[in-house]
Amino acid sequence: MIKQLQKKYALSEQGAKDLVKGCLACVFQHITFMFPVGLLYSLVGDLLGGGIPAGKTAFYAAGCAVCVGLILLSTYLQYNATYFATYVESGVRRITLAEQLRKIPLSFFGKKDLADLTSTIMADCTFLEQSFSHFIPELAGSIISTVLISISLLCFDWRMALAALWVLPLSFAIVGGSAGVQERLNQKTMDAKMTCADGIQECIETAQDLKANNAERVSARAGAKDPGGGAPEHHQRIWGGGFCGQRLPHPETGHRHRGPGGFCPAAAGDAGCAHLFPVPAGGIPAV
Repeated sequence: MIKQLQKKYALSEQGAKDLVKGCLACVFQHITFMFPVGLLYSLVGDLLGGGIPAGKTAFYAAGCAVCVGLILLSTYLQYNATYFATYVESGVRRITLAEQLRKIPLSFFGKKDLADLTSTIMADCTFLEQSFSHFIPELAGSIISTVLISISLLCFDWRMALAALWVLPLSFAIVGGSAGVQERLNQKTMDAKMTCADGIQECIETAQDLKANNAERVSARAGAKDPGGGAPEHHQRIWGGGFCGQRLPHPETGHRHRGPGGFCPAAAGDAGCAHLFPVPAGGIPAV
């Protein structure tokens, strides 16, 4: 099982063992949450029977103290087995990933969009961290503890068990039926994040060119002339807005991320757009 977990979730051997420990810790925590319920069940039975017997007062007081202690202990163990172990494994994963990237030829990165590559790698690492600290151990622990608790409820009263457990099939049906919607929404969110990251990377890469060609002043004048210039939102926010902001394609590759493409600094809709590359001999004309 350890080998299967390593292959399925890209874990080290210690990380796979920690994942199993996290699942067991979640099971223990969920079971301790049922001890106060059992104590309450006994208390309600005594109250319905005419009152709490004199000898049971100390039992209920001690039972409350034991329940609180078990819950605190289980929560401490669960926290260390999930959050602490997860981020230790995350450090190992990131170092391993960096070692693998170090061995890749530089030509590979020249053919890729760095914003896309960086965002994808970091987003995947972050998602794995959240999954192993929040989702996977809790899901496995919930399934195991629910089965055990259901068996216990059936032993007490099958009618009470059915009244408490009828929602489980409905819950699984809702989760399964909404899987397609969740995938579409997740893809939409990822596309928006990639667009934002691509725009930030684009602005960072062209910041020196814009400053070297005095494009900030040009864009400021263009913004004063036509405040609603229609530039992309991240260009307006960083450079003051107003210029058309059209990302010009590379003359050879056609890509709009690197190379001598640049931006169009003129006001949006201006027929006399002056492009940053190549720069005219007299400099960029005022817009």
